[in-house]
Amino acid sequence: MIKDPYQVLGISPGAAPDEIKRAYRQKAKEYHPDLHPNDPIAAQKMNEVNEAYDMLQNPEKYKAKQEQEARRQQNSQQYGYNQQSTNSQNGRYQSYGGWTSDFGGYDFGDIFGFGTAQYNTAPQPMNGDSAELIRAIRAIQNRQYEEAVAILSNVTSNYRNDRWYYINSYAYNGLGDTARAQDLIENAIQMKPDNRIYRQLYREISQNVRNESASYRSSTTISPFGFIRKIIIGIIGFRLLSMLIRLLFYGFGTGFAH
Repeated sequence: MIKDPYQVLGISPGAAPDEIKRAYRQKAKEYHPDLHPNDPIAAQKMNEVNEAYDMLQNPEKYKAKQEQEARRQQNSQQYGYNQQSTNSQNGRYQSYGGWTSDFGGYDFGDIFGFGTAQYNTAPQPMNGDSAELIRAIRAIQNRQYEEAVAILSNVTSNYRNDRWYYINSYAYNGLGDTARAQDLIENAIQMKPDNRIYRQLYREISQNVRNESASYRSSTTISPFGFIRKIIIGIIGFRLLSMLIRLLFYGFGTGFAH
């Protein structure tokens, strides 16, 4: 049985979704196996954090898993099956870089950039999309990102589902507004954490953010050659100023002599 999910994440019962998400990301980064290779304790903590988050995000699914687990244990006791072997055969546990998950392929690495690109993140029309979403997708396909954003901004809040956030994020990323794009795709992931395309787009946008940050740091780095050039220009300017002063001084002196 899992521990109290609020206790695992270090938050109070009834915490807001944003608070739950921040706590989850902080704990997950703390125990991620990429930072603790071959550490069984960190792997166990990682499992607890993931399961706690999944329980709070999908309480109905977790309730069903509890009932399924109870039936499995009952059958195991009745027929003398090895429980661990049964779980393995049923595919309950899947390994991801040294830790296991019971969340149907929920890949934490996809969210925080530890995974590898596998999906085409460009939006495509789907059954159930509203007319506005389809129009926005067509605009994106034509690289008319501003038009796509304008179309999506007219959608009322009641119809802003995970697809709306995802398509809007892609459009803002196309415009180069990576900060806004990242916020939008995070909302989409919060609504549908198992959607791999959303997580893939998150990785792509996060990489763009890192590239922009690196480019900014590079552009603001002081070049030693630039510093030397300033010194040379300063020396030349000082000498010219000295020559001008001497010229003025001797010029006035000549005038008084006459």
